[in-house]
Amino acid sequence: MGKVNDLVFDVDERVVSGLALSDINRDIFDVTTRGVILPYRWVVTTGDIVLIRDIVKRFKKPVKEEEKED
Repeated sequence: MGKVNDLVFDVDERVVSGLALSDINRDIFDVTTRGVILPYRWVVTTGDIVLIRDIVKRFKKPVKEEEKED
């Protein structure tokens, strides 16, 4: 999905609230920004690789009717 650049930390609650991603996969994210922030509640586990819940359907670009026919 991308590269984790930073954490979003909620100072009042003292918890991580999100992951700031850069170098995002444009096939998944239809945004014009350089990165996105994923809510930390989507994270399943962390380490060298971060696993998240299946949220690709929420961000995937809709397939046009012309592309479906090919």
